[in-house]
Amino acid sequence: MRNNGTAIAIIGEAARADDFLRRLKMFKLRADVTLTDLRQELAVSAVFGAGAATALALPEKAGSARLSDAGVVFIDPRDAAMGGRLIQPRGQLPEFGQTVPFTDYEYRRIGLRLPDGSRDIRVEKDSLLEHGFERLHGVDFAKGCYMGQEVTARMKYRGLVKKQLIALGFGQAAPAPGTMLRAGDLEIGELRSGSSGRALALVRQDRLAIADSHGDELLADGQKAHILTGD
Repeated sequence: MRNNGTAIAIIGEAARADDFLRRLKMFKLRADVTLTDLRQELAVSAVFGAGAATALALPEKAGSARLSDAGVVFIDPRDAAMGGRLIQPRGQLPEFGQTVPFTDYEYRRIGLRLPDGSRDIRVEKDSLLEHGFERLHGVDFAKGCYMGQEVTARMKYRGLVKKQLIALGFGQAAPAPGTMLRAGDLEIGELRSGSSGRALALVRQDRLAIADSHGDELLADGQKAHILTGD
């Protein structure tokens, strides 16, 4: 989300765009705001890899942004290691770098523990803090009111965050989303999105600690899994 004078462009999950617009209209009330669906006019490109920030003429800092002749350029506000984004007219591609398969992007995203919308977060069920939104600059405890603020603040200050999103590596293709992650007799958590031998999993922190203390292997559908600590 980047402010361009009097306009704000919001990047969202394509499959849920209609629902998102409906909700925005509910809360707009009488504000002098026009909501426009630009999915047919604009497209988003991801730029990542060594030198991505330099290629975009931006500092390697999450959220840094600038206007370009074609649109808006910014570093991923969640984690600068994920590179940057360009919002441009549909059909245009960056004039540098090379086009790579989407699986390359997924491989990096999962390694950085970046949830991808409803693929990883169950809508209106899961907690933002359990999915790392404070680490990813998605929750600010110094700002004003927002929907869900009381529950989110209570979870943080009372130590009620019991689960966390982790990245796992497998020796072959990752098991399907929804597969249980186990260690010995314990159910540790559940796999979410996966690609190229990697997957995110939402796990119980207490059970993960027990498995670690016992030296138990992590298994998903019979496959051994190891926790990834970098990208």
